[in-house]
Amino acid sequence: MTRYTVRGYLDAALPPSRRLAALYQLLDRFADRPLDDIVTDLRRTLDEGPVSMEDYRRLHILISRLYHNHDADLTLTHALRDEVEDARARLQAHLAHREGGDDRVLLKP
Repeated sequence: MTRYTVRGYLDAALPPSRRLAALYQLLDRFADRPLDDIVTDLRRTLDEGPVSMEDYRRLHILISRLYHNHDADLTLTHALRDEVEDARARLQAHLAHREGGDDRVLLKP
């Protein structure tokens, strides 16, 4: 059986009428993976590329699931949320700079 990845979760198409229910079904695929494995995969995914607004939303839902279902402690949860915020800010800064804006100013998500 193929291991379900954070990238697979982010790239999965969702039906427009059942987005949240579909996300929770996708998150169930992580149930058998150890917390450390999921966290390593999440961090690798953040290092690989930009975080779109959709990715940003899905990652926060994944982090909540790690807290509630995988016993991630609050310190780890806050650290992961900060890493997602940083990844999103890097993309926003890059886009602002590319469009001729000031790359010190971050756009709101």
